[in-house]
Amino acid sequence: MIKNKPVFAWLALVFLSVFGLHSENTPDGEKVNWGFIFNTSSILLDIESYQYGLGAKALFPNNMALRFLVNGSYSSEVDTFDASLGIALEKHFRPGRISPYGGGFVRGGLTRYYNETDEDNWTKDISIPFSAGAILGVEFFIVESISLFAEYNIVFEGAVLTESVSVAGTVTEMDPEFSYKFDTGIGNEAKLGIVIYLDDIVAIEKK
Repeated sequence: MIKNKPVFAWLALVFLSVFGLHSENTPDGEKVNWGFIFNTSSILLDIESYQYGLGAKALFPNNMALRFLVNGSYSSEVDTFDASLGIALEKHFRPGRISPYGGGFVRGGLTRYYNETDEDNWTKDISIPFSAGAILGVEFFIVESISLFAEYNIVFEGAVLTESVSVAGTVTEMDPEFSYKFDTGIGNEAKLGIVIYLDDIVAIEKK
């Protein structure tokens, strides 16, 4: 299973860089800067994959930014499949080397678990998780192409779970279950990350 592996993070950066995801000009001639996001568990900058997946960021000249998350994993040992997609919008309040921002995000996914004893006896669980929330953070540009960010989150998370069970060939469909929680990622739960941009000159500049 691909999960929280630094090697995966670095391979993703190299792969997408080779295939030409570089900054592009907007209609007014200003550049949109693309970058890749990595989580770090501490200020020692121990790089990990972004929320267990690949993170990319588009930084626009109008002090807006979009972040994208793609995650997928499969384990043949327990026949488990997991995939998720997410997008976040950032509005930077003050351009410059230290740039505070706010915004929001949405994320959805699919998780499938299948456990089979034989063809007549098995269990299948399907979960559809989703989340939405607000973010508040600050991005600090260490150099022109690398930044460090820290942010708080206020998150609503929910999931719909369906379960099917087969016993001696008789299949029983359980009623769908819905669960949810509300969480604040503040204090020690704040997120730290690194963005590596593919251009030397970033789009956020003082006017």
